[in-house]
Amino acid sequence: MPRVTQAFRDRQRARICVAAARCFARIGFHATSMDDVIGETGMSSATVYRHFPGGKQEIIHEVRALRIGRLVEHLDRLAETTPIPGVAEAFTSVLGILHDSETGTDFHTTARIAVNAWSEMPRDPEFREEIRNLYLTIRTHLLALATRWSREGTVNCPPDMTAEIFLRMTLGLLAEEAIFGSVDTSGAGNRLQHVLKLLPPESPVPPR
Repeated sequence: MPRVTQAFRDRQRARICVAAARCFARIGFHATSMDDVIGETGMSSATVYRHFPGGKQEIIHEVRALRIGRLVEHLDRLAETTPIPGVAEAFTSVLGILHDSETGTDFHTTARIAVNAWSEMPRDPEFREEIRNLYLTIRTHLLALATRWSREGTVNCPPDMTAEIFLRMTLGLLAEEAIFGSVDTSGAGNRLQHVLKLLPPESPVPPR
């Protein structure tokens, strides 16, 4: 019998996560059952449970961790890149991460997952706290990026304001996509850059 490699197991696990993400986007975290996920994967229940013995909650955690992890890693790379990319380029690249070509998940699916996650928060305090912590983590990494922009003169407004506007515009586009679908994000980065340039200057950020 051929030996099952770790690469094969990783591909199966990723396939389960992609299938689960489609279910979560379509009918929500709460309404999705393990039978829905198993049916979407086309795998046997034994295979799915072998990868995720904790069932749906373990899959939900994995889907969120993968998506947020990729976004945080990307923000870290942006903040450390020399020369640092401009606002428009950075924002466009973040939208590219949300349009997850690596897992075959488009921007609309990501938007639906986000909105469904928000809808779960009132009924699940633990879930709400986890989403809150993820939000704060992303904001912290955005703040590091915005601080470099401020220090290098890319934008004039305070870094915390830049990070807040960047994050709120991202969340707004996700909400708009979930409501209307097929939102044109092609010029969003340039619009954000224009808005930030209109905001008032601040005193220089002190060097580290």
